[in-house]
Amino acid sequence: MSQVGWLFTYGAAVVAVLQIATAQRFARIGGEALAWWSALALAAAFATVLLLGGVAGLVIGMTLLAVNQMILGPLVPSTVNSLAPPHRRATYMAAASVVGDLKDTVGPVVGTLVYGLSPQLPWSLGIPLALVAGFALARRMRVHDALLAAQQRLGSASSTFIPSKETSSHD
Repeated sequence: MSQVGWLFTYGAAVVAVLQIATAQRFARIGGEALAWWSALALAAAFATVLLLGGVAGLVIGMTLLAVNQMILGPLVPSTVNSLAPPHRRATYMAAASVVGDLKDTVGPVVGTLVYGLSPQLPWSLGIPLALVAGFALARRMRVHDALLAAQQRLGSASSTFIPSKETSSHD
């Protein structure tokens, strides 16, 4: 097995061993905070590979990436389920699955092309991208949670439905 293969095996083992132990702890943390922690772990993984390099940078970076995956794996489906209007949940879940498949298919190709331009470029681009995506998701979750809380305070008959643009009568 190649050295890279061992690195990915290590990352998968970290997730496999620690995800069950950490899942209960993560369940007590709100989605907004988890989105931030996930983004920070991913940005830190990229920064570690960029700044440390070598085997140490790769191992530490893979460990941080595993932490990101332990948070993000359960967070994505629960977030999609929470943010989607009930009558569109299946469509949203299918779209999330397609996006995941595209990420797995197109991501390595694009990453390789970007790496070909400069070995530092994927990590340099990944840091702000991870932070901006984490901020956007955390903000969306905060707005959604605030709307749910307001709806519950008003005693709405349908406390799990937040109108979306598609169902709203005005834009």
